[in-house]
Amino acid sequence: MPATQPSALVLRGHPALHAHADPVKDFLPLLALTQAMRQLMETHDGIGIAAPQVGESLRLFLVAKELFPPEVQNKLLSDVFVNAKIVRRSFKRIKDEEGCLSVPGVYGTVARPERITMESQTLSGKKFRIAASGLLARVLQHELDHLDGTLFIDKAVRETLHELLPDGTLQPWNP
Repeated sequence: MPATQPSALVLRGHPALHAHADPVKDFLPLLALTQAMRQLMETHDGIGIAAPQVGESLRLFLVAKELFPPEVQNKLLSDVFVNAKIVRRSFKRIKDEEGCLSVPGVYGTVARPERITMESQTLSGKKFRIAASGLLARVLQHELDHLDGTLFIDKAVRETLHELLPDGTLQPWNP
């Protein structure tokens, strides 16, 4: 469990971002960690954040529930996902642009299943299942990838990777 509460995001190249995260067994210490993660997600205008992004090797992520429309918010029992796994995914894949708090300023096109069903646990350990499509499905898959040591740039169509420069212009990006 976390020794200290994270105060910063870790960036591409940090070992926690490239490793398979450990399952959560002890839920008690998670409250303070998720509060710190939520604050970092809000500070950096994220729609999701995973424990490896704060240097913690735990199968835990959060989504910014308030950024989704009410009908999607109503489907979310929790904004915290612990020990999540995808149990069903659609064959149809949708390509869309993604970015990541741990790879700031870089964006690229990633193909992902249009619909998924995910099983997870809440912060209290209660099991739940959610069927998701659209943006929510994309965010859940993106965050779950973090728990498996994969960044969106590992899945993006190479030719689509680009960097947003401080002056607002785009330039091709090569890792």
